[in-house]
Amino acid sequence: MAQVEMFAAKANSPVTELTAAITDVATTVSVLDASKLPDAPNIATIGVDETAETIKYTGKSGNTLTGVTRGFSGTAAKAWAIGVGVARYFTAYDADALRENVAEHSAELVTVNAQLADISTVLVGVSWYGAIADGNSHPLSERYATLAQAQSVYPFATSLTNEIDWCALQMALNSGNNIAVYGGLIVDQAATASRGGIKLSGNGSITLTNKNDDILRITGTELSPLDNIEIYGLEFIGNADKADITPQRAINMFWVNTVNIHDCIFKEFNCAMRLQRCNDLQVHHNKLYDIHETSDNINGYGVLYEGCKRQTTSFNQFYRVERHSIYLNGYEAAVISGNTLIGDPAYVPASGYEMPIKLTNGNGCSILNNTCRYTVGFVWLDTAFDGLLLGPEDVIISGNACENYLQNDSIVTGWIFLKGMYMKNIKVTSNTFKTAYNHAFHYTGSGNVEITNNTIDGGVQGLRVDTASTGARIKFSDNLLLNLTSGINVTNANALIYGRNNGFKNVSAVSNWNSIYPNVAVLDNYDIDSVDAKLINSGESTIDVRLGNTFRVSNTGVTNVTGLSGQGKQQKVTLYFTNGNTILKHSSTFRMKTGADVTSVVGMVKVFYQESIGNWWEI
Repeated sequence: MAQVEMFAAKANSPVTELTAAITDVATTVSVLDASKLPDAPNIATIGVDETAETIKYTGKSGNTLTGVTRGFSGTAAKAWAIGVGVARYFTAYDADALRENVAEHSAELVTVNAQLADISTVLVGVSWYGAIADGNSHPLSERYATLAQAQSVYPFATSLTNEIDWCALQMALNSGNNIAVYGGLIVDQAATASRGGIKLSGNGSITLTNKNDDILRITGTELSPLDNIEIYGLEFIGNADKADITPQRAINMFWVNTVNIHDCIFKEFNCAMRLQRCNDLQVHHNKLYDIHETSDNINGYGVLYEGCKRQTTSFNQFYRVERHSIYLNGYEAAVISGNTLIGDPAYVPASGYEMPIKLTNGNGCSILNNTCRYTVGFVWLDTAFDGLLLGPEDVIISGNACENYLQNDSIVTGWIFLKGMYMKNIKVTSNTFKTAYNHAFHYTGSGNVEITNNTIDGGVQGLRVDTASTGARIKFSDNLLLNLTSGINVTNANALIYGRNNGFKNVSAVSNWNSIYPNVAVLDNYDIDSVDAKLINSGESTIDVRLGNTFRVSNTGVTNVTGLSGQGKQQKVTLYFTNGNTILKHSSTFRMKTGADVTSVVGMVKVFYQESIGNWWEI
């Protein structure tokens, strides 16, 4: 809004007088002494009582006022006689203009103050607090002769060796403002905060020189958690290596809710981000490189969540993270999606980029559409014995693509390592696992797991169930297994395995049961193209089926099958029923109980479909 025009006053309001009578429409007014009136443009009053008239004039020529507006500011224009007084009094117009303009200025000041307040809480450069930010070390001793002098500016300084950039960053955090980082800060210790509502942003970098500290540590408490932290656009640089035992971290948070960390770069730490007892977390679109173990063979974590809830980790790039790229130790309602997890076959640490995703003791996690290459495994589900004995629950692993499993003889796991005790409602579906050095699925725990509709191409075993498995219930169905040494391998396991409609191609041994307990059942699996199948032509009268052999037989012409004797022993028999090139029936594995020979292929097929409801097939 435009300001109302205001006019200069005349000290003591001296009075002059009309030297000629004027009509009510006259636009020039002659006075005795025009110097007693302010310079034009201005206003004047003719008369002195309630009948007075205010006029506005735009010029003065000698003692004549020109460009006169009559009846100004609501007064009445009228004819005046010679000798009537004229003066610059304080008028209603002056009062109204002053009031309106003050009100207008006040409103503008409110707006400006709000803008200033907004600036102060959104973007304050660390350089405002004295940062040099040129990427080089600058201790306080460069600027101050004594520690006392430095502490007069930075009260929290403890030594003249403290970096100036660290002092500036710490002061910025203390100020309550949001912070912008440009250039390259060098810090020698953690900048700390115990308040919420922080935004730390920019396109600069922060480099930590102390191998045993954090760059940023934000701490609330259980009774007073902090809220609303956003960190984005920055590059965090460490110098960690395996010789360290105390981990170097970029970000360390305790008891903070509503956290958003995005579009940042993290390089050379033992743990890029550690988030403890934090809820409602978004960690997305970051890049994490070269995250190293410590000398005690722990750490090496990209993002470590401890006791967090509702955390989403999405669309991040992890490269050469030596242990777990994403580690959830205690979780609830977590999502891990769209991430890229890559090791380096040219540099394989002792841990071999072990299991990029690890979950322990939690409820509800979706691991979706991630890509994993050149690592030792993909997902590890485990139980941390912290007194709760809670295994992972309600986990879905779907739509992921894993390939180029790295060899590491000291870590025998698989793409999916199912080690957790008391696992519940674990579903692994519609994933692709290629070129596994060990196994696609390695089960050593207990609980309920469904493995369905996956493609497994290459490796040792498709499903390995080990001795440690107790009370396991595994549904292994509708999977496609290609180019494996063994499709399903069970060793000394007390497990109920339900398998149906799995396909095997170029699998040397479809199933291998070693000292299994009686509650193992596999139903209606079929072999697409076994590498060691012996073709039995139509018209041959006898098949001698021995333990461990695999045969392909025609649908007609075979009258006798022998070699299935041996009461109480396990016999592995794989049969193909074909009509030309089309597979008509399924192969399976069954256990002899009577010791009697099977004399008819047709009868055997009938047994498959009538007696396969229980734990094994009885002949």
